Amino acid sequence: RSEYCGINGRRKNPNRKEYQTMYKTVEVILCGLILALIGCVLSSCAQHRYQADSNRLVMAGGTAGPSYAQTKAQLDATFTWLMDNPPLSWDGNTRMPHFAAIDAAAWTFTAGEWEDYRAAWDNPSQADQMENDYPILHYFRNAIDNAINEILTTTVTQGAVLWHMYNMGIVVKTPTNTFACDVNFRGAERLVDLLDFASVSHEHEDHNQESFLNAMVNAGKPVYSPHWNKGTIINGGEEITIGELQVKFRMSDQQGGVDCIIVQVDCGPSANNYNVYHSGDATHPVHFVSDVPVDVFVIHSNIGINMQEATANIQPDILLLSHYMELWHPVGAARWAYVADGLANVADYNENTPHGNKAICMTWGERLGLQNVAAGLPASLELTADPGAIPDDGSTATVTATVKELIGNLIPGGPESGSPGRGFTLIPRFDQEPLADLTKERGDR
Repeated sequence: RSEYCGINGRRKNPNRKEYQTMYKTVEVILCGLILALIGCVLSSCAQHRYQADSNRLVMAGGTAGPSYAQTKAQLDATFTWLMDNPPLSWDGNTRMPHFAAIDAAAWTFTAGEWEDYRAAWDNPSQADQMENDYPILHYFRNAIDNAINEILTTTVTQGAVLWHMYNMGIVVKTPTNTFACDVNFRGAERLVDLLDFASVSHEHEDHNQESFLNAMVNAGKPVYSPHWNKGTIINGGEEITIGELQVKFRMSDQQGGVDCIIVQVDCGPSANNYNVYHSGDATHPVHFVSDVPVDVFVIHSNIGINMQEATANIQPDILLLSHYMELWHPVGAARWAYVADGLANVADYNENTPHGNKAICMTWGERLGLQNVAAGLPASLELTADPGAIPDDGSTATVTATVKELIGNLIPGGPESGSPGRGFTLIPRFDQEPLADLTKERGDR
């Protein structure tokens, strides 16, 4: 008995060691098979990720959204409508659902996927495939290509046309000159021969594109920035003349860290001396000054500055609120939506700013006609002699009320839940609850 029983009285197995060895061998084999299977699955997922993700349209709360085909069709309709309805001839109630369609599709797209897409710009077949597989990239490519084609073919007879490209990127064309600020979109190199100069406000990746900057320098075109050594380094205070353009640079920074230049361009006599002011990610309203009237001020409106204070010294005719739906920024970290942020900020500024009610928000590739400018655009898109005047038909008040109602439905506590002291009083905080329908949960900005 002592031979077959252990200290606990259980019968010993004389082959116990052999069984233990066998069990371990089986465990190793099984683990190896499982790891191999996982590797195959991951490899397959990586190979077919875009195809799978093209059907991954999941809204807030994990509920299934519209199908891939439905989303693409809706975005195509949105693109057509926005191209036919420029921002200064808009009715807020009809513009809002088109912004919401872009928000909904873009909110399912990750920052990592954008990095993959941006890296693929040097690999046309891969970039084309991603644009085919992701509805939001399909929209992005259509909007940007349409804008590039308009820039190349539009003949400006008087005034200027401003195209709002991606993030804070703009291209401005006058009868005699064309320039760009903060370019970052596929196909930008097509504009190099046309451009007289390009500026880069600061070093962050969402405001510049290395391949475009290299193409500019290789073509002998000037590039102005506070950081890019291949171009001309700006320290602030420089004034440059290029054709009819009078360009002034001021130095600022982003939240006390990264150097950021402010660019101001007088577009010259043929453009009625239209004055464009672009502040990039600058965060100090004390630096926003001008000794001449500013016609359009392009500003990052969600970076933690107060818009009323930012525009007090400039009082622009048109305030273009920018930096919305920047796909490089992760969902939950500084990816601001067109509706809940852009239109909300427009409504708040237009309602609460004594010195102006002309704030607008533009999506990718939209154009802004300045002072009866263009030949070559559809006649329905040409503006009146006073393009800065928003129609006095109640639309401003209507969109203000509608946006407030929308925010009230999306965010617990309504508009009053905004975070005071971080820009507009209506800027909502997204660290409280997931948003329904249009967006996913985002962290505090």
